[in-house]
Amino acid sequence: MKPFFFGLKSANDIDVYSSTSCAIAKAKQKSVACISDEKKVTKPNHQVYLDQMALKPQASVKITIRNKNMRLIVDEYTSISFADFNQKKNGFITKLCATLNKWKEEGRAVRYARMDNAPENFKFIQIANGQKWKLNLTEEATGAGTPQRNSLVEKKFATHTARMKAMMSNAECEDTQRAYL
Repeated sequence: MKPFFFGLKSANDIDVYSSTSCAIAKAKQKSVACISDEKKVTKPNHQVYLDQMALKPQASVKITIRNKNMRLIVDEYTSISFADFNQKKNGFITKLCATLNKWKEEGRAVRYARMDNAPENFKFIQIANGQKWKLNLTEEATGAGTPQRNSLVEKKFATHTARMKAMMSNAECEDTQRAYL
């Protein structure tokens, strides 16, 4: 079934909107095809998405976070994510190279790594493909301010953060404990 418009599967879906102007505005949006020209990955670990997020406490809470840089790796085929926390922005390089080397030895080598164009990512690729690790990674650097090109890992950050907040809220944690999110 081809999409009628992005978000609308048929003309009957217009009834969901509370006003006619909302339905008309939605219908006039540029039609976006749900079909991508990119080839689908056919095996696990063939392509991974990498990104990093800094954890900052709320301004009202006086707390210091030791390992404030969260690095996330997401496998495109399985959507499984792996998280790592580091003190420095480039503190992930050795650990990530060791992880990818372990996967390579197990026969699950990563071929492509998609990430933003931060300097620590280029340093990671240089070290990973260097004399010591020889991982033979092909980088796919996305431009600055284009999170949609690295959307798989960006969505995982939002999902993980929302789940952590929900768990802490349900556990009735104090505000000082929630400061990590």
